[in-house]
Amino acid sequence: MTEHYTEQARTASAQFVNACLGHYLYGNPIPGIEYEFQQAQKLVPEIKLEEVNRVARAWITDQNRVVLTESPDKSGVRIPAESDLRGVIDRVQAKVFQPVEEDVTTLPLTEKFPSPAEIVSEKKIADLNVTEWTLANGVRVVMKPTDFKNDEILFTAYSAGGHSLVPDKDYVTAVTSTDVVLESGIGQFNKTNLQKKLAGRLARVSPWIESLQEGMSGGASSRDDSILFQLIYLYFTTARRDSLAFLAYKDKLKGVLENASASPEGAFRGTIQVTMAQYHPRAQPLSAARLDEMDLQRSLEIYRDRFGDASDFTFFFVGNLEPEQIKPLVRTYLGGLPSTRRTETWKDAGIRPPRGVIKKTVRSGVESKGLTQIVFTGRFDWNAQNRYDLSALGRLLNLRLSDVLREDLGGTYSVSAGASTSHYPEERYQVSISFGSAPEKAEPLTAAVFAQIDSLKRSMVSNADIAKVREQVRLQRETDLRTNGFWLSSLYFYDYHKEDPLDVYKFNTMNNALTGEAIQRAALSYLDVNNYVQVVLLPREIVGDFNGDGKVDFDDFFLFATAFGQKAAKDDSRYDLDGDGAVGFNGFFMFAQDFGRSKGK
Repeated sequence: MTEHYTEQARTASAQFVNACLGHYLYGNPIPGIEYEFQQAQKLVPEIKLEEVNRVARAWITDQNRVVLTESPDKSGVRIPAESDLRGVIDRVQAKVFQPVEEDVTTLPLTEKFPSPAEIVSEKKIADLNVTEWTLANGVRVVMKPTDFKNDEILFTAYSAGGHSLVPDKDYVTAVTSTDVVLESGIGQFNKTNLQKKLAGRLARVSPWIESLQEGMSGGASSRDDSILFQLIYLYFTTARRDSLAFLAYKDKLKGVLENASASPEGAFRGTIQVTMAQYHPRAQPLSAARLDEMDLQRSLEIYRDRFGDASDFTFFFVGNLEPEQIKPLVRTYLGGLPSTRRTETWKDAGIRPPRGVIKKTVRSGVESKGLTQIVFTGRFDWNAQNRYDLSALGRLLNLRLSDVLREDLGGTYSVSAGASTSHYPEERYQVSISFGSAPEKAEPLTAAVFAQIDSLKRSMVSNADIAKVREQVRLQRETDLRTNGFWLSSLYFYDYHKEDPLDVYKFNTMNNALTGEAIQRAALSYLDVNNYVQVVLLPREIVGDFNGDGKVDFDDFFLFATAFGQKAAKDDSRYDLDGDGAVGFNGFFMFAQDFGRSKGK
């Protein structure tokens, strides 16, 4: 509420639109943030604990409860009965829970303050209102004050290396190490106590380790800038070892991964991932089985190594800040970060997309829907103009395919097309086209996609289409230039790729100069129909169509019932659906799952 009140002059138009819709469609009151804030200031302090408990008792009763369960649809899984669920609820209600007595709010967030470091150099980019400091420990700090938000500071920081520097056997441990730290807490505080300590504070920090770099990101309100800097310092220097938190996180992640791998969409995404990386060991989807590779001690070792030397880190701060005002915080908490002055960079793990045309079909699930993804890849000449042209091609593809596949043919639930580039470890591009459809329409819609690609290559793009792309980009850019997030990502981008940050102002010039010839050249260069990966998700083949009429019905049931209980004959094992050598209940459950299905549905 306080944040909304502070930023009321800079509220996004969409919030006003949604408020008006709620008022006129559902009668929701819209007195305005000024009135709402005043009422909150008056009423919230008067709310007593007993009043909250009384409302909870009135609203949460045995008479208005709905219990939903989700279970894998496969043999051997017992679905709990209503009595089982009621038993769980009764046992929990019978327990007596003691309130946690520990009070952590009085403990200081930082026990020992580091000694401030000197600022050894300062640079300014006047046209961007950017100030850059280099501290005595080697840390670089880039700051851009803005007035886009009254009470917002965003930051990100990075250093070259990432989990590319760990051996393959430690890959799973490395990619989960920051989550392990976040679940364990920092300094004197476990995760729960840290949340209590930060209650009412608007400050957040999240460390991350990616393939080629590691870093931290987050933000804070201006009044909590000191908390933000303390959290950065603590996540660098005081990662905790918490065995219980590690086991709980591992168990939670295992459940998530088991459900994801069992879903058709999970199988689809996994196939795309391993195909695009040619089954590289570091590109295998994280699975429940691979969690056995996790090791708490090794996670902490990797984390502490990646954040053990801040001398090659660059920090970017954007928002409602003044460099001189935050200088003491920068000197103390960033200047106090550990520095060993080691020289390192990332390693090329050798992950590359395949060459040629590769088509795969994934059959999973019984729902009558399909997904298709087509990915073009190749070498790329890294420069701003090529990046813009490729992006414009992606936008035009998205517009055209939306019109043709969804509007004209009416054959898709959704369609998207986009382009991306990578600079390191190798200059490459990727154009991805994806759409959902009825299974029987996947093939003709794919043909329509390639027809549009052929049209882009053979025919000049109309001025009307070029105007659409230009206007779409212009409007997006106009909005972006007034957001802290855009400037944060832009300053990071130009620094990471060693380009001039003033090039940010050249974008509109490129957009205004976009031509049909440029789009056509991009299509010829980047949409190579002799080099792409195509993966299609379709429902699995029906099980139990014993008489071959294309559907599973009672005629098939009677055939199955006749063979039930018998051993599968070597010359006719069609009734042995699970392949265990007999016609039994496991096969029956498989048959029941597809009962009523027809071929292709």
